[in-house]
Amino acid sequence: MTKRGLIVILMALFVVAGFGSAFAVQSNGMTSGNGPTLPTAGFIGATNFFSATTNPTAGFTDGLDVHVNPDGLGDALIYNYFNARSGMGTYFDLVNTSDSYIRVRARFYEGANIGDTTCNDGSMEILDFDVCLTPWDVWSGWLVQQGAGSVLCSADTHTLIWDSSKSATFPVLATGNAAATSGCVATKNKTNGGDSHVTADQTLEGYFVFIGMGIIDGSPYSCNPATTGAPFADTPNVLFGSALIANLDDPTNSPFYEYTATAVADFANDVFSTDVGAGSTPDLQDSSDTLVGINYMLTKEHLYGTYLLDGTWTTEYILTFPTKRLTHTVFDNCTTSIFEPNTVSITKYDMDETPDLPTGCSFSPCPQNPQDAIPYEVDLITVSKKNGTVNTIMPASGLRLADIIRTPFDRGWIDIDMNNDTDSRWTSVSSDAAATTTWTTHGWPVLGLQLVNNKNYSGARPIQALTNVTVGAGIP
Repeated sequence: MTKRGLIVILMALFVVAGFGSAFAVQSNGMTSGNGPTLPTAGFIGATNFFSATTNPTAGFTDGLDVHVNPDGLGDALIYNYFNARSGMGTYFDLVNTSDSYIRVRARFYEGANIGDTTCNDGSMEILDFDVCLTPWDVWSGWLVQQGAGSVLCSADTHTLIWDSSKSATFPVLATGNAAATSGCVATKNKTNGGDSHVTADQTLEGYFVFIGMGIIDGSPYSCNPATTGAPFADTPNVLFGSALIANLDDPTNSPFYEYTATAVADFANDVFSTDVGAGSTPDLQDSSDTLVGINYMLTKEHLYGTYLLDGTWTTEYILTFPTKRLTHTVFDNCTTSIFEPNTVSITKYDMDETPDLPTGCSFSPCPQNPQDAIPYEVDLITVSKKNGTVNTIMPASGLRLADIIRTPFDRGWIDIDMNNDTDSRWTSVSSDAAATTTWTTHGWPVLGLQLVNNKNYSGARPIQALTNVTVGAGIP
């Protein structure tokens, strides 16, 4: 199939998927029930709590601005998951809805925990570059497998890209790259300029983010930050995007799973001018409200998903923790973490509200279910019947947890409790550096997707979440 033919089919799939996947999500950082809401004014400090130690960080001058926009527009976007295994590919787009020229930093991460030390525990970057969007522009690409690893491809010959040395369109940048085909660039691993612990196989799954660098000068148009491509004004909340996962070896007959990128609004109130490169600014920790603000708005205490297992139905959940490594290295000095221990409590219910109780317990209430580990920065959880075959959706995943949700029921719903009845999993923002008043979200910073499939239907939708916000004096 020609590259042009593939793009036509992908775009057709994208349109069809859009009719069945419209949804709105909660403005994260606000309580799910009656209670305190997102703090918006009067803040001059931030505090991230992991245990009894407080770490005040200057950064809030006009209130806690950063939030998830349920309308889908932001100045930063988080894409939960990509898969490029066994013929699968992930097509995505990035849209500028404004009349400004916008520079955007793209960062792609593998999904596992493969750091060389406890401090490096989490996902490593496998590719970064800048995209220079013209007014009302859209840039698109797709990730597929080539050899043992993944490549990022684009057929867009109009949008300029900056890779630290060239200002050109994507296919031109690939010219002369022995590790890439025309129009594609290989993701980085330990044999291709990446982290020494990342294998080629680990680049086949992960997640990615786009962060607005700022408005750039469009006359003459360039994507070289040393010339007219340097940002001079803050990125407004004008970006949105989507992703679609399908078998690109047979896209006309493949199930497809489309989702909308999480739109982070008011991520920054200034420009970013650092050139590309692993560890460079901006990353999710570089919000004007610091990583504390990002963690505060993403933290959830419970995730709720339904499941169907009878007949040919299959259900999988994708849980993404995009701040896991950053949280561990930036705020906890590599000694303890909100993600330690990495266990959750999972309760399964059938359609008649009957829970799957622990062995030896005949009625509720009873002892808490055994703890299950959620070890990766991106975790693919397959829901399966007890003593039955594990039927999967995503192929041969290196991130799959196939045995932590085994249920005797054909259909029902699941509660994933990420607070474990402990006091160690919470993120707070404070009214001053002394933390005299705190707004606290409990649980883990997480994004969730639910995938379903049978022979006649496939789809992806957000997992429902409970946000527990409390307000108190000092440490809650």
